[in-house]
Amino acid sequence: MATQYSIQGKTAKGIAASVERGVTEGELAPGDALPPVRKLADDLGVSPGTVATAYKELRARGLVVTRGRGGTVVAEAPSVASRRPPRMPEGLTDLASGLPDPAFLPVLRPPREVRPVYGSHRAAPRLAVLEELTRAWFRRDGVPAARVTFAHGALD
Repeated sequence: MATQYSIQGKTAKGIAASVERGVTEGELAPGDALPPVRKLADDLGVSPGTVATAYKELRARGLVVTRGRGGTVVAEAPSVASRRPPRMPEGLTDLASGLPDPAFLPVLRPPREVRPVYGSHRAAPRLAVLEELTRAWFRRDGVPAARVTFAHGALD
């Protein structure tokens, strides 16, 4: 039984989220046993039905499996990906989420006046300073920078 991770929650959703967090963060490893329904219910001060509902949700999502008298354990290979992004190990940069690291973004001051432009997004006002900063950054890294495209979203 997993003794280092303490499952929390007062609702089925909260308990399931706590177990998911433990799996996502590596505190609960594949094969780790979860407490029996009645024991966890006593520990958390909730009804056994609440814990059973949480375990049922976790089973439906493939995060845990029930082995009859062997109890409920963390699945060897969860069939459903976690809704939480994985924690990035220190020293690595997350390139999968599509979200830019704020540390790499330049501090920009908006121009005095930006007027709305109707029609094609290609007619939108261009920030020449941002384009030149981007070209310089690309050139420094050896990336061809003659033409730079800015898009409305990290995955465009």
